[in-house]
Amino acid sequence: MRRDESFVKKMAIGCGITFVPILNIFAFGFLFQVAKQARRGEKMTVPEWRQWDALFVDGIRFLIVLTAYFVMPLAVGWLLINILSVLSLGIPLNVAYLPFSIALLLAPAFTCVGLTRFLDTDDWLALFEFKEIVSNVVSAREILFVPSLIFAAMQFFLFPLYGISFFLGFLFILPYYTAYISKKR
Repeated sequence: MRRDESFVKKMAIGCGITFVPILNIFAFGFLFQVAKQARRGEKMTVPEWRQWDALFVDGIRFLIVLTAYFVMPLAVGWLLINILSVLSLGIPLNVAYLPFSIALLLAPAFTCVGLTRFLDTDDWLALFEFKEIVSNVVSAREILFVPSLIFAAMQFFLFPLYGISFFLGFLFILPYYTAYISKKR
C-alpha cells in the first residue's frame, strides 16, 4: 500500500473527512473497499477517492456493521461506567472503566470478523450469526490481541485526534484481520 505515490494524500483525505459527520460515511466506504480487497486476497492497493456513489453505499454498509459490533459494545461499556460510578460506594473509580476498556479492546476484532462474515455471504443475516462470530474471535484471540491492543491504545492516547486514530487504525487492522479470518475458513 505504501508504494502508491498519492498514499499520503489519500490518508489525509480519509483522516480529515472522518472528523465530519455524514462525510465520514465516505471514509467508511473507503475502509469497506480495503476490507473487500483483503477478503478477495487481492494485492493491497489504496482505493481512489473517485467513485463517490460507491464509497457512500459501501460506507453505509460499513456503518451498519460498525454500529452493531463497535458502537453498541462501547455504548454498553459506557453505560456500565455510569452504573458502576453511581454504585461504587468507595471503590476506586478506575474499576468502573474496566468494562469500557474491555469493550474497546474487543470491538475492533468483532467489527472486522462481522464485516468478514458479511463480505463472505453478502447477506445481512450473517451479522446475526453471533455464535460463529464469537467463535472466530475466540479461536484467533492470540493473533488478534496485539493489533486490537494497538488499536485501543491509539483510540485512548489520540482521542482528541479521533478521526486520524480511527481511520488509520481501521485501515491497518482491517486487511490483517480480514485476511487472517478468511484464511482460517
